[in-house]
Amino acid sequence: MQNLKTIPKTTTPYLSKEALKKLLFSKKDKIKKLISEVKNSRSITLSTTLTGEYMISTAKKRLTSSIQGNVEHWHYSYSVKVDKDKSKKKTFLSMVTKQLLDGICEAIDRITWYIGMTALSI
Repeated sequence: MQNLKTIPKTTTPYLSKEALKKLLFSKKDKIKKLISEVKNSRSITLSTTLTGEYMISTAKKRLTSSIQGNVEHWHYSYSVKVDKDKSKKKTFLSMVTKQLLDGICEAIDRITWYIGMTALSI
């Protein structure tokens, strides 16, 4: 009988695509609050990392949750163009939040990041 050595499974702080999408939808109210601070912008972008950190940005502002630090490299982003008519609607915040979340989920499904790949032999 051959002695098989078990290789410890390495844990990674990165979320799966499904877990990342679920996390973003659970933060919907916090994302909506950040969008309310940049309501008068022409374009609003939602960006997220593989670890679940997120940011709302415009040409002039970058807003993040108060509990997360600054992140330089974003893995997924999606932007929504805002015109004057859209920004005056009563449902503006809900509408833009839904568009951003739906768009970034499509980007998450479409884009693949290869993480933690190691060579099988040296």
